[in-house]
Amino acid sequence: MNEKTIEEKQFFEEVEEDLKYKRLHALWVSYGKYLVFGLGLALTASISHLVWRDYQKSNMQTLTGHYMESLRSIENGDHERALSQLNYLENTADSGFKTLVRLQKAYTLELIYDKTSDKQDELKEKIYSAYHSIQKDSNTPAFYKDMASIIIAHGPFPEKHKPEIMDRLEALSNSNTNWHHLALEALMVQHGIEKNFGKMREIATRLKDDMIISQEIKSRAIAVLERLDADDMKKPKIIPTSPSPKGKEKK
Repeated sequence: MNEKTIEEKQFFEEVEEDLKYKRLHALWVSYGKYLVFGLGLALTASISHLVWRDYQKSNMQTLTGHYMESLRSIENGDHERALSQLNYLENTADSGFKTLVRLQKAYTLELIYDKTSDKQDELKEKIYSAYHSIQKDSNTPAFYKDMASIIIAHGPFPEKHKPEIMDRLEALSNSNTNWHHLALEALMVQHGIEKNFGKMREIATRLKDDMIISQEIKSRAIAVLERLDADDMKKPKIIPTSPSPKGKEKK
């Protein structure tokens, strides 16, 4: 592997890491609370307001208690115990809380993936399945299905799932949802990983010129364009040779 290839690989890994960890955490911090507040929406309207309020309070306390235990397990590095707690919650929580649990479960699996060299393909499939379970659940609101599509594109996943992931990102990038720009950015990174630099440049330029995009995404797009320009400058220029004058070819 030559020096240029190593530099390109390191650059795109840095972009990927920034998207995978910093923004993933920000997404959970920003939207996780809304999942919790969405508990109980599936209960029938016949339940009285007082009974519903008491049930919600008790159920929320129980679910939150178990969930906080799983977070403490993660903080202590006991990822297997955290997974056990999250699996219990996934099987007992209602649809709203279940989405949050699945997000946390996928993140925990990614932490395990980052620290082990064994069973990489198996772990990738488990991570993908955790996110995909959000997408295929008919009770999951479209908002969270779209969010899962963005997150899964930045995590480790089996190569066999790449086509469907790219198709989902393409659909989101051409939609009017709040995930439009994030889907474009995820596509940009994936094209960079595949060394499809022409498509990567096209998307980065589109993000740079977008007037309503966040400054954070615009800055990353500009950084990508600057790196691509720098790499183009390093490429050796091929000077065409002039053909020999007619009638003066060497015999």
